[in-house]
Amino acid sequence: LEDGGESALVFAQLLQSPLLCESALLAYIGTGSLGLAVSEGHVVTQTGSITLGFLKLSEILRDVEDQTTHFHKVLEEYVETRFSRFRLWLNGRKFAQLLLTGRELDTIARLCGAQEKTGVYVIDRGQLTALYDRAKNLHASVLARQLTLTEEAADQLLPMLAIYLRMLELTQAQQILAPRIHIMDSMARQMLLPDEKVRYEATVRESAAACARETGKGLQIDLPHAQRVREYSILLFNKLKKLHGISGKRLLLLE
Repeated sequence: LEDGGESALVFAQLLQSPLLCESALLAYIGTGSLGLAVSEGHVVTQTGSITLGFLKLSEILRDVEDQTTHFHKVLEEYVETRFSRFRLWLNGRKFAQLLLTGRELDTIARLCGAQEKTGVYVIDRGQLTALYDRAKNLHASVLARQLTLTEEAADQLLPMLAIYLRMLELTQAQQILAPRIHIMDSMARQMLLPDEKVRYEATVRESAAACARETGKGLQIDLPHAQRVREYSILLFNKLKKLHGISGKRLLLLE
């Protein structure tokens, strides 16, 4: 899977969460990238990503850790610089809810003493901040011993916490809702259950159209005209299918 396909699968699953409210910020944290999506009425209306994951962040700043006693300050400043793109993109908009998923989520939830509710970890801002304050002045080897972690997990803990906290600061939420999502489960359901695949493709199509409309608003296009062109294009595509022979998968690009 490319990053776009992986993110689409994750966001589609987050949209199905029973705890999702009408307007929320969705986030996916990978080892090397971080994706954001704005959800309005259970449809994604904006998406964005940056090449910043906890593993990549750990690799970039590894040499700095041994050169300063205030490594967490360097880490915070670096993350804030990269997050400036998200702040510009969101244009000061705040959200009451943050749904987040990613690798090593079980580790963070366990260390924060998070409660699990209907398959969703509820991690309070205070719990996350307390864990960060405890870890920020300790070397990875000390963290591994104190928190019963592997050296690798301990090395990535501070970057993970820095990203989680920065995500929270993009919202007004006092907690992170973290559903337990596995991409392989989603792909298996689509392969075994035709209805699941149809539902997923409908979600992707609807969200892609919503993102296009949101982009159009920013460019001040004539939205009623654009919608009419879209409807006619779909009609012509379907009526002329025997002539052009183009796969239905291309219809989404046309829309």
